[in-house]
Amino acid sequence: MHKHRPLDALLPKTRQGILAATLVQPEKAWYVSELARRMGVPASSLQRELHDLSEVGILKTHKQGRMVYYQANTDSPVFPDLRGLLFKTAGFVDVLAHALRPLAARLR
Repeated sequence: MHKHRPLDALLPKTRQGILAATLVQPEKAWYVSELARRMGVPASSLQRELHDLSEVGILKTHKQGRMVYYQANTDSPVFPDLRGLLFKTAGFVDVLAHALRPLAARLR
């Protein structure tokens, strides 16, 4: 039986995955395909979410050549609260496991 979490009612899974990756590792800038690979979804499914999160200042972007990178905006007034909400509702262990899953796979 799948246990529903409060975060599931608040945010779609794609947005949860983006926030988990970016807010747990705010110093890391993610390229779209890297983030998609980490989440196991097509890059095209992330575009709208990344755009919306950038437009409201939760994520910041920078370009390097043709590549656009996304990173948590730690200067955003909602950064500490959003990060806290993610940890409280998803559970610290769940968020870390989700964020570190690709690292564990590479170490095998």
